[in-house]
Amino acid sequence: MRRRELVVGAAGLAALAGGAYTHRGGTIANGRQPAHDPITFETVAGDSITVPDPERPLFVDRFATTCRVCREQLPALRTAADELGDAVAFVSITAEQPAVIDDPTIRTWWDDHGGPWPVVRDDDWSFARHYRQATPTAVLFDAAGRIRWEHTGRKSADQVIERGRAVA
Repeated sequence: MRRRELVVGAAGLAALAGGAYTHRGGTIANGRQPAHDPITFETVAGDSITVPDPERPLFVDRFATTCRVCREQLPALRTAADELGDAVAFVSITAEQPAVIDDPTIRTWWDDHGGPWPVVRDDDWSFARHYRQATPTAVLFDAAGRIRWEHTGRKSADQVIERGRAVA
């Protein structure tokens, strides 16, 4: 009887730890674990971009055009991108499906609200499958492609600048 209770207790503890890991995004955000294989996306402007960037640190902003917080934090992200300059590349990724919103509409929305960096569509959730799926989410990769920071929710310019300088 005691042995069964011990096994059940250990299994419960393992399940709890796994749930906590998944709830935190399922990745190690301290730079000890490399990112998943690079993913190449086509931007809504027709160019291509690889995540993570093989040449320099990359800040990824996962957003949705329908997300109020995403829209409201874009000025802070623009400030951070301006401050970090060429030291850290920026890209924004949306998982909104073409049947819901087409590329010209995203481009128009981005021209009205977004930053001077590329925006891509994650149609098949290839990014979201490996990183946090919530919106808005930031993932900062260093130049070696390791995840150095993940954050879900509103981000300030100071947060992004501080983290970006640490990997630049």
